[in-house]
Amino acid sequence: MASSFDQLESVTPTQDESNMARESSHKLARLLGGVDVQADGDGRPTETVTMEIRLNSEHELVSIPASVLRMMGHILSQMAQGHMVTVVPRQCEMTTRQAAEVLNVSRPFLIELLEKGKIPFRKVGTHRRIQFGDASAYRKKMEGESAEALAALIAEGEELESKR
Repeated sequence: MASSFDQLESVTPTQDESNMARESSHKLARLLGGVDVQADGDGRPTETVTMEIRLNSEHELVSIPASVLRMMGHILSQMAQGHMVTVVPRQCEMTTRQAAEVLNVSRPFLIELLEKGKIPFRKVGTHRRIQFGDASAYRKKMEGESAEALAALIAEGEELESKR
């Protein structure tokens, strides 16, 4: 069963946490500069990183995939800017209200997209459920199309300017 979007924890960093995140993200970026994350035939990362975690008087060596450490770097970068961070599994299901918020569109517009088949969904009784990954993929597709349209407009403007 897919996890619920409501059960995910968001973290809004304090000023001290933002400062610490900034310093940590710089250190991670420097360390990860030479780490190449490869995948084996099953898509699993072959590069691992060993970290020493110290919490109070206890410490432990922990091996994690380098790809997870890269993700931590992205999280720290966002926290350094004071942004709220939530890690969301792609399979996490959202309500139409939540999906509309993620896409920054109105709920009626989202429902129209769903009914036109632009974003996959499933029904639970009379309620629609959208996977975060599907909403995210749609957002990336729309951002790409917007960037292409903007590039075309810029090219057209430059062409018109050169004919003057």
